[in-house]
Amino acid sequence: MQRVRVVARIRPKLEHEGKQEDAVVQTSPTTLSVTLRSPTDKNSVLLKAFSFDRVFPPGATQATVFLESGVTTLVDQALDGYR
Repeated sequence: MQRVRVVARIRPKLEHEGKQEDAVVQTSPTTLSVTLRSPTDKNSVLLKAFSFDRVFPPGATQATVFLESGVTTLVDQALDGYR
């Protein structure tokens, strides 16, 4: 029996949202983590990291996420009446 894989893809910032370097959400495909940056006051930032089975970079397409995340296997099993 296969386990469900949890993956994340954060969309790239839109032009009107500022520079990518100033992102509140930072992804790291190499460490399989997503970090949220939340300013607590003028001089400090609270960081919260979350780990996933796979993290896709902001430039990843929906097709890439679908093909590489294992969703195709899950959909096929559901359609075949997985036991």
